[in-house]
Amino acid sequence: MLQFRHLPLAWVLPGFLLLVGALPAAAQSSWDWVTMPVGRSSSYAMASTVDAQGNTIVGGYYSADSSAASLDFGNGVTLPAIGGAAFLAKYDVGGACSWAIRLEGGANAQSPVIRRVTTDAAGNVLVTGVCPDSTRFGAQLLRFPTANPTRERQGFVGKLSAAGTWQWVKGLRDTYIGADGVEPTLLAPDAQGNLYVAGTFYDTLRVDNLRLPAGRWRSAFGAFVARFDSAGRCQWARSPQGWCSVADLTDLKVDAAGDAYLVGVIDHLAVFGTDSLWGRMVSGGAGPGPSVPWSAPADAFVARLNAAGQWRGAYDLGTGGSARLTFGANGVNYVAGDFYEPYEHVFTSATGVDTLLGSGSYVARLGAQGQRLALRTTDKVGLVAVEPDGTIYLAGFSQDSLAFGAYTLPARPERAFYVAGLSPTNQWFGVAEVTNPAVVPGWYPPTYPVDLHVRGATVYVSGNHLGTANFGPVVLTSPGAPAAPRGEFFVARLNTAPLGLPQAAAGAPLTLWPNPAHGFVQVATSTGGLVQVQDAIGRVVHTTHLAPGTSHLRLPLPPGLYTFRCGAATRKLVVQ
Repeated sequence: MLQFRHLPLAWVLPGFLLLVGALPAAAQSSWDWVTMPVGRSSSYAMASTVDAQGNTIVGGYYSADSSAASLDFGNGVTLPAIGGAAFLAKYDVGGACSWAIRLEGGANAQSPVIRRVTTDAAGNVLVTGVCPDSTRFGAQLLRFPTANPTRERQGFVGKLSAAGTWQWVKGLRDTYIGADGVEPTLLAPDAQGNLYVAGTFYDTLRVDNLRLPAGRWRSAFGAFVARFDSAGRCQWARSPQGWCSVADLTDLKVDAAGDAYLVGVIDHLAVFGTDSLWGRMVSGGAGPGPSVPWSAPADAFVARLNAAGQWRGAYDLGTGGSARLTFGANGVNYVAGDFYEPYEHVFTSATGVDTLLGSGSYVARLGAQGQRLALRTTDKVGLVAVEPDGTIYLAGFSQDSLAFGAYTLPARPERAFYVAGLSPTNQWFGVAEVTNPAVVPGWYPPTYPVDLHVRGATVYVSGNHLGTANFGPVVLTSPGAPAAPRGEFFVARLNTAPLGLPQAAAGAPLTLWPNPAHGFVQVATSTGGLVQVQDAIGRVVHTTHLAPGTSHLRLPLPPGLYTFRCGAATRKLVVQ
C-alpha cells in the first residue's frame, strides 16, 4: 500500500477533491500538509504549540516493541526504540521535522508525561508535565525521594533552546505520597522571559526553597500558580484559599504588564485575595455556602495575579468549562469555551441575559476588569480558539449534517472531525473535514485533534490517528494498516485563506486598489476598524486602525501574497 508520511497539497490526486466538493468555494479551506512519524511503534500527542515563525512543537509519549529500530519523524530525525518514553518534536513551517528528543524514567518507573508546551518571544521551548524519579533532562538528572518509585510521579518544568538543547529543569514536588500528587498543566511566558506555571496539588507544594500549603477543603485538589525567572529560579508560588476544590484549570495567559490570568472551574469556595467565588458543592456536605447537587454545572472563572504574586481580582463568567482566554484590543478580552446539556448556564451582561442550553460553544467579550459585555454562541462543540478580534475557530466532532450559514457539510458517517471559522459578525468560513472509514458512530473517532492553534489565516491541528484518514485530498495511513494499524500522532496545517476567506458582511464592503500594490494601497471601507495584514504563513506583519471611508495606507512590505483584514472583511493582497 502506498503510504504518505508528509504530503504537500500539490502531490496528491485530484480525484480526492470530491471529499470537500459539497462546499462552495467561498466556504472551503485546504490542508497545506499533514505529517506523522513511522516505525514499529505507537505514539500519542498530548500538547502542542506554534511559535511566531510558524514552527510547530508537539509533545507526547511513545512505546515500541523490542524489534523496532527507531521512531522515524522524517527528515532524518529518529529516536531509539524503548519500552515507553515522552518525546518533544519540532516541525518547521513546511512540516519537516527539525529535531526530536526523548524523556525516559528510571528502571521500573512510569513514563514521563508532557502536559503543556509553549514558546517564549526568543523561540525557546517551555514544557511542563510529570515524571518519575531519576528522569534525565539532557545532562541533568531529576531526583524525587519517593516511597514508591513504580507508581509515583511528580511535576517538572523546563526550558530548551530553539534548537532543542535543555537549558534548565526544575522539579515540583508534593509532600503527599501517592500517584501524581502534583500536576502542572499550564504554562505562560511574559515579555521579559519569566515563566508562569499553574496546576493542581494535594498537600504541600515544594519547589526550590519554597513551601506552599494547599488551601483546600477535605480531600480535594487545590490550585497553584508559580513564577520562575529566565534562569529557572522560582520567585513565588500562590494558591487560592478557602474550601477550594479545583475541577479543572484550562488556561493561563500573561499580559504586557506581567499580570497572569488563570482560567478554570472550581467546585467549592475559592478565595482569591479579597474576592470569593462559589462553585458547585455536594448536596448536604459540610462547609459553608450554598448546597446544590453535585451534578450542577460549574461556571468558569478568571483570576488575576500581578507580577509580584498578589491576587488582583477574580470573577465568574456564568458560562461552561474548557475556557481559553485571548487578549483583544483596547482593554477588551475574550474567553471562549463550550457548554453541554443537561446543564444550564446564565450569562448576564450589559446587553441582557443569555441562557446557555443544550450543547455548543461560546465566546464572551469582557472588559478590562472582567465586566460582561456580550456573548456569542453556536451549536457546534469542540476545541475552541479565539483570535484578538473575536474570530472563533472550532475543531469539532459530528457525523450529522452540519450547517455553516449558507454552507452545509452533508451527513457523513465516516467523518472524524471538522474545522471551521466564525467571524466577529457570525459569518462562517474556512470549513474543512477529515474522514476515516474506521469511524464507529457513538465511539471516539480513530482520528481526533488534541490541540488547535491559529496564526492569522492559518490553522494548526495536532492529534492522534489510527488507520487511514483523508485530510481533504491528503491520505494519511498509520503503520500496519489495514490489518494491524498502530496509533501515531499527527501534525497538520490548514490554510483558510485561499478558499475560505470570510466575505465582507452586508453593508461593510472592503476594496483594495491597486492590487497588485507597490508601497501603498487605497483602502475603501464603510465601517473602518482594526486592520491586520498577515503574510503567507499567517504572521501579522502590519497593524493599524482605519476610519470609515477611503484611506491611503503605506505598506513597506516585501513582495508576496498577503491577507488583508479590516474588521470582519478579508481580501487577498499581492505586493510587488
